[in-house]
Amino acid sequence: MSGLAPPTSAGSGAVHVRTLDLKVLRDIRHLKGQMAAVTLLVVCGVAVFIMLRSMYGYLREAQADYYAEYRFGEVFAHAVRAPDAVHERIARIEGVERVETRVVRDVLLDVPGLAEPATGRLVSLPDSDQGEPTLNRIHLESGHLPEAGRRDQIVVSAAFAEANQLRVGDSFAAVLGGRRESLRIVGTARAPEFIYEVSGVGTVFPDNRRFGAMWMSRSALAAAFEMEGAFNDVVVTLTPNAVERAVLADIDAVLDPWGGTGAYGRDRHLSHEFVDSEIAETEITASFFPGLFLLVTAFLLHTTLVRLVRMEREQIGLMKAFGYRARTIAVHYVKLALVPVVLGSLLGSLLGGWLAVRMAGLYASLFQFPQAEFVLDWGVVGIGWVIALGTGIAGALAAARRVVRLAPAVAMAPPAPPRVRHGRLERVPGWSRLGSAGRNVVRNVTRTGWR
Repeated sequence: MSGLAPPTSAGSGAVHVRTLDLKVLRDIRHLKGQMAAVTLLVVCGVAVFIMLRSMYGYLREAQADYYAEYRFGEVFAHAVRAPDAVHERIARIEGVERVETRVVRDVLLDVPGLAEPATGRLVSLPDSDQGEPTLNRIHLESGHLPEAGRRDQIVVSAAFAEANQLRVGDSFAAVLGGRRESLRIVGTARAPEFIYEVSGVGTVFPDNRRFGAMWMSRSALAAAFEMEGAFNDVVVTLTPNAVERAVLADIDAVLDPWGGTGAYGRDRHLSHEFVDSEIAETEITASFFPGLFLLVTAFLLHTTLVRLVRMEREQIGLMKAFGYRARTIAVHYVKLALVPVVLGSLLGSLLGGWLAVRMAGLYASLFQFPQAEFVLDWGVVGIGWVIALGTGIAGALAAARRVVRLAPAVAMAPPAPPRVRHGRLERVPGWSRLGSAGRNVVRNVTRTGWR
């Protein structure tokens, strides 16, 4: 091995670092194809980890903040028509913290630009003199709330307005209580119960052009559907020690005479269920896909360095004879492995951050989070680096550990040939007809099955 200088002090074990570092550069140039492949795998693994793990944290935090700020309900129930006096009976149920009763109806819409009717879900808001709703509040993005008793004024969801190019002041027709009436948009809004805005009738994906949430004053909506002094929708939040199952049973008992359809918890709310499922899937994929890339990275590094170590077995023996410690030799191969890993981690971090920003924009268009800005979590980036570096070190040490333990004289000697035995396949009739190339392929596959 020309150019290899011995340690400056063989007794102390100090190493001529520059010589081994130059060897790292030569090895990288010699193995540039394999090193490029390792770098690409690390880029993919780190980028996917940062992107998906960042999305999990972003979605979970945005969801929790949105629910808390706008007081998203924990229990929901529907009835055909219940008198307002039932409100107090529900409020007295043990475990109930707050109750909001509403009028909710789906109506057909004649929206300009649509060939077929759209569907709007009208939700009542307290009249202007009664203040804002205590639960399932809305985030007003433009305009103002409807005036009390005005059946021609509505607030529409921002996604519906954007999909149909509607603005404050525009109008469209709707069928209210069997009568065609004109509705004028006085505002646009978002709401926690319509993060994932679907009608729930045989639909899985949002169609914001043909379905949208809308809000009207309670007195106007009740008059349109003959619901004065009554409600058909209930939203409830629970006390910290409440037993949800018991609360649901009590609410069902109260609403049963009024056509109750069965109370249910937040986990069965359509919008929340879709959002929570997406977040859970993101958490799973954030572990699986990066792990797959980095597992292949470790395997490729191990395979590459095993071949290199075998070729340099005699050189390793010479280094030991010159006084290089086994630890120093192992560190040398770790450095070689870390070059593509560090480069891949750097590029993967940049790519992962860019992809995370892009994906946050996609989620913002799919889920109606108001003002949920994405900020890259540097802790996630750090974890990605630690995992990638650990993978590279493990692959390098696994390849070098056997040879660096050998004595110099043994290391400089050629390795003993492996023991070869006839396998079961070689006793199968017709084995000789495969030819030498075919037999070698089968032997390599069967004898190194894990590889």
